[in-house]
Amino acid sequence: MKSEKLLRAMNDLPEHLIAEGNVRRHPLIRIAAVAVCLLLLVSGLYPYFRSRGQSGDGMAIGVTVNGALYEIHAPGSAAARQTGLPDVIGEEMVGLQVETIDQGAVCQYRPVENQRAVYILEQENGVLRYLIFTGYYIPGDNGNAHVEADQMFLTYGVTGPEDLASVSWGEETVTDTAFLADFFHTFTSLSGADCYGQLDFSEQLDDGKGGVAVWIETASGLRWSGIYSETTSVFSWCGNHYLLEESPLAGAEAS
Repeated sequence: MKSEKLLRAMNDLPEHLIAEGNVRRHPLIRIAAVAVCLLLLVSGLYPYFRSRGQSGDGMAIGVTVNGALYEIHAPGSAAARQTGLPDVIGEEMVGLQVETIDQGAVCQYRPVENQRAVYILEQENGVLRYLIFTGYYIPGDNGNAHVEADQMFLTYGVTGPEDLASVSWGEETVTDTAFLADFFHTFTSLSGADCYGQLDFSEQLDDGKGGVAVWIETASGLRWSGIYSETTSVFSWCGNHYLLEESPLAGAEAS
């Protein structure tokens, strides 16, 4: 047995103590067994704990800025490219400082104003990183809390359909202005999408069955994504769920 070999190697126990009957009873072997389990657990989790301190292409470091959750990503990382950000951060991209966190100074992302999706982190050693929005921090969230759909757009600086460049899902990419206006107003009008938290809307979710990734791109070049369920007409973004009773995504043709 592998456990017996580990015990023998760690403790140099006599053979008669590792007989089948004694392995379960001898107190020293019980202690050794616990030690072996802890050693295996720690060694198995070591890569995870080590990665928590990485940024860029490793697992990102999470921070809170202005009541929202962000991750630190290096220029050129997968997350930065998916968000539509340049592979190099120039000094001209660094705007006014808005906050200071343990990792450094949080500055505005100058190329795109009036948005909360991207900041520039200037670290003490002068290295520049991106702070990329990942979700809202809602204290005491019990699963029912949600963010209204218009905040999804405002986070990325979208105040009207003219601020949208395209919507993509599957093999479709639509840039038609009439579609983008319909898409925007479906989410933000009074008769548009109903908003729900995870708990309130759990019965309507289909665990990704029939779900497609939807990418939304702004006229300024920022991008973000959500999941649209073709079976329940639910668009999910940052833990919030919006019911699109008459979804503009259904049956739309690429332009």
